Amino acid sequence: MMKAEKASNSGGDGLLKEYYPIIAGYAYVYRYESPEWPQKSKATMRVKGVSQVGDKTTATLEETNPDPPDPKWTSVRSWKVERGAEGVFEGDKNWSYWAIRTPLEKGTSWQRDDGTTFTIAALSETVEVPAGIYKNCLHVAYDNEGIGTGELYYAKGVGLVRSIQRGEWIPYDYWLESVRQEAPGAAPAAAAGRPRLMAPKGPVGS
Repeated sequence: MMKAEKASNSGGDGLLKEYYPIIAGYAYVYRYESPEWPQKSKATMRVKGVSQVGDKTTATLEETNPDPPDPKWTSVRSWKVERGAEGVFEGDKNWSYWAIRTPLEKGTSWQRDDGTTFTIAALSETVEVPAGIYKNCLHVAYDNEGIGTGELYYAKGVGLVRSIQRGEWIPYDYWLESVRQEAPGAAPAAAAGRPRLMAPKGPVGS
């Protein structure tokens, strides 16, 4: 019998911390393609206001889309994220849901209020994007009859590196192009074949 693909059950201090690092000052640049947004192809997500109490790390994620801003149309939106023993929870005043739930093992599943079912499909995927080649990625798949299906890939030490959505709602392919340190401190370091973000000197969070 094959062993179940499994990771640590812990949250902020376990493998979840690697798949979903929260470090103040980091800016993630994503490229995307969608028939719904033919003129907008780049967005930047910044990590701000990081704090930690016990095993819970919280922050504000701010996305500028497109980036650099378009004088005719630019959206800047922000939402909260909390990482703890139960998983990663994201949301604002209008929406909220579990992005990742523990235990981190193949088959773990959960539902969003709108009926979308999320399932951990694997913890050993290899994903190639402009930012690099990432091995042993966490692969979360989701399905909703009214929206469609999708795939999310999280790389150790980096976070979300690719998101794909198909179906009746807005289809898109969203991938990490680069990541940089905008706050004072050490710049991210990269290991061969797997760029890995290192905690900067000064900002809170990891």
